Amino acid sequence: MGVPVLLHAACPPLVKPLEMSLIEQLAKNTPKDRPLTDTELLKLLKSGDITMPPFQVVPLSGPLPLTVNVALSFLSGDGSAEIEIDLDGNGAFKPVDTRFDKHSGIQEGRLKHTYGREGTFQITSRIRGSKGGVSTHSKQVVVMSQAAFETGLQQLWADYKSSLQRNDITSALECMHSLVRDEYRRILPEIIKSGTRINQILTDIRFQHLHLSGPRAEFEMVRPGPSGEFSYLVVFELDVDGVWRLRSM
Repeated sequence: MGVPVLLHAACPPLVKPLEMSLIEQLAKNTPKDRPLTDTELLKLLKSGDITMPPFQVVPLSGPLPLTVNVALSFLSGDGSAEIEIDLDGNGAFKPVDTRFDKHSGIQEGRLKHTYGREGTFQITSRIRGSKGGVSTHSKQVVVMSQAAFETGLQQLWADYKSSLQRNDITSALECMHSLVRDEYRRILPEIIKSGTRINQILTDIRFQHLHLSGPRAEFEMVRPGPSGEFSYLVVFELDVDGVWRLRSM
């Protein structure tokens, strides 16, 4: 199996979801004595405060066995919409239990699924509205062997170094975990300005350990020095959009 494109894809742009669920976000902005009017709801949606897609899968890739969390949020009005999901891309849709918030008119569904074999799986949700309308949304999940997973993260590391060698800080930051981007946004220009050769300070990495509870993957970077070799820990963690990115080095 080759290096999975979804794992690094030259460090894909961050797609940051809401920190709160759609129901909680709407509840925060809805008056206590009445529901939002159509005009108020449209204004709220356009304001950018609510940007969560109706279909979210985390993580999008990882070593087997891989457990993914699926979340769906959508405006249904009366809570009568039916939601189904196909987790393997085989056309077999199953119903999903949902909860409905009468105050906001939002219907949500959440579930977990574990993949026990390698492959690229198309997850598709299908929403049937009370008036007969059908809406579908799809995501791809890549499940790989441990070896392919390690290779994918090593490729992400190579993409990161390549961006720095091109003086492309914007692309390099896309390889960094969202929680540390502000810090590295200050650090990286100084590294490039110093004229330091990137391959001299960022050498090859080798896998050490995978913590599934984080989840985080640890690699070792060994850099030669005047008095011997120095070992550094390079850590990758799952970001908020389901993509593995660099957390520290």
